[in-house]
Amino acid sequence: IGSPLLSFLLCSLCTPLQNILYENNPLAGQEPLVVKKDLTVGPDLPAGVYDLILVSGEGSVDVDIYTEYGESMETKNLYLGENCTDGKEYKNLVLPKNAQITLDDNMELRLTPSEHISTTDYYEYYNY
Repeated sequence: IGSPLLSFLLCSLCTPLQNILYENNPLAGQEPLVVKKDLTVGPDLPAGVYDLILVSGEGSVDVDIYTEYGESMETKNLYLGENCTDGKEYKNLVLPKNAQITLDDNMELRLTPSEHISTTDYYEYYNY
């Protein structure tokens, strides 16, 4: 009780949450995009931060993130559906240019720009 180490650890856990600054998403207010097939960020939709909602079907949504030079950075595997791992929604999906979204057959998604974001440097998010 009253241990300096314990106090430090508790404060360390709280501090990052208090220092997060958000900004308005420059894409906020745009119409949601209904997605029924695979797409690439850039030609098919603008880079940004999106809330993904399953409209119909269920299954796997693979999001492959690439650098500006086409090198693979990360893959997110989402399982969307009524009884699936990720439920029917995924909030604040960061999509830099060249990201590829691959859907299982018979799935329909709605991508809506998130209201608030932490940065417009979408590659920075994956360079932690």
